[in-house]
Amino acid sequence: WIMSFVWSSYMVATRLVPGWLPLYATDFYIQEHGMTKEAAMIAGGGMASIYVLGRVFGTPGAGWLSDRLLKHGIPRAGVIGGGLVLIGLTFFLLTLRIPNTITMGLLAFFAGTVINIFPLLNASAAEIWSVRTVGFTMGTINMVGQFAGAIALSVSGFMAAKFAVAGGAFYTEFLGIWYLGVVTSILGALATVYMIYRERRVVAAKVLAIAE
Repeated sequence: WIMSFVWSSYMVATRLVPGWLPLYATDFYIQEHGMTKEAAMIAGGGMASIYVLGRVFGTPGAGWLSDRLLKHGIPRAGVIGGGLVLIGLTFFLLTLRIPNTITMGLLAFFAGTVINIFPLLNASAAEIWSVRTVGFTMGTINMVGQFAGAIALSVSGFMAAKFAVAGGAFYTEFLGIWYLGVVTSILGALATVYMIYRERRVVAAKVLAIAE
């Protein structure tokens, strides 16, 4: 259930960012660059594509980093938790005014990269449970995460209306959405503390078994 909670935190991010980033970017181009609605929508779609590129490179990059850190005694759960902290930071930065297109593009790419760290949970689970049980276990974890992501996407509309600043800048319309992302990411990062403890305990047990 701890891993389900961590997976759910990532699923919330994977629903909120691609769901709202194009609209966020569209408003950015309309207010900050004076684009027409049609042109801003095209530019916003382009920003979503940059986010997707981040996701393309995020998974192999996270796997490579995790393998290297594991050799130095840093468990995969540490990378998973660090990813959630970075996602929370990304959500926070989205509550601030983005100064230019380059900054937004970098932030979108970075968001896609860190959001796609979640497949490491599969590797972590394979190191904890046996091959016979990890399939069903990860299936259950993913089911819980998908429900959490769907619920968060529904709640995000309410959060947007609840925390929007009337007559404010483009980014103030999305404050509640990003606040939701910050909270879930930080809670998920805290849950990885137990995962680190559990992973270290499993490694210690294997070392003891080999020694005996």
